[in-house]
Amino acid sequence: KVELDLKGGLVPGDNPFEGAFAFPLSGEPFSGVVKGRLTDLDHIFPWEGARGHVDYAANIAGAEEGARVELALNIAAAVMPLPGFAYAVTDFVAAMSYVDNALTVTSFSGKLGGGAISGSGQAGLAEGGVASMDLRLEGRDMVLSPLERVRAQADASLRIIKDARHFVAEGEILFERLTFRREIYEAFEFSSQAGAEPAGPSFFDGMTLNIRLRGDDNVTIENSLGRFNARFNLTVTGILDEPVLLGDLDIVSGDFFFQDRSFRVIHGRLSFTDPV
Repeated sequence: KVELDLKGGLVPGDNPFEGAFAFPLSGEPFSGVVKGRLTDLDHIFPWEGARGHVDYAANIAGAEEGARVELALNIAAAVMPLPGFAYAVTDFVAAMSYVDNALTVTSFSGKLGGGAISGSGQAGLAEGGVASMDLRLEGRDMVLSPLERVRAQADASLRIIKDARHFVAEGEILFERLTFRREIYEAFEFSSQAGAEPAGPSFFDGMTLNIRLRGDDNVTIENSLGRFNARFNLTVTGILDEPVLLGDLDIVSGDFFFQDRSFRVIHGRLSFTDPV
């Protein structure tokens, strides 16, 4: 047999690796192991700003149909940007494995908006990208400002499912505290983006939503109409680019401003009932 030992690094950055391969001259399949660390995460993540490292170990074996690769990944990143979102995950750690075009996320955890997030799942990969996915996400005590003059403390439980027929994000977001200071005529859009908008198709193209939004207490709405204390039970459905809101928002108390006068609100309700 022929034995081959490798030692080197990927550039740019300090990304060392080493490998060992054995090639039997009797015609039996070859085998090998490659281990290393990536400290420049731009090599593997398609967005800028990630800071951390990835330790990897790959077992490679020859077969009649081609080489078979089993890959183990351990990621530790102080900052992990989220594409299309104005927040980044910090203190991110994850353990993953890749075998036979299937990526398994054994676990991941980190902090988002000062709160703890965690999750696990798996994805099936094909030539066109991600062919299937089942990913579960949990978040606790996250403090976020997804829109200008909107601040929320929330818990979330979400699941993203993708197969040949469906691509849906479902779950529930419970708002422990919400302050909404936007006018009712203002459009709902992110106040900023995490980098430039990518050109071409997006991973989220075709995603539909089925997410329940619930706020039982500590919900404050304040704008030129008045100041209100409210609670809500809403559902966001439809496609990601044009979501539909269904459900009720109840005003439990507050003051309504009209023609230089202030009116005390005893009770009010805003109902979203028409999906069209």
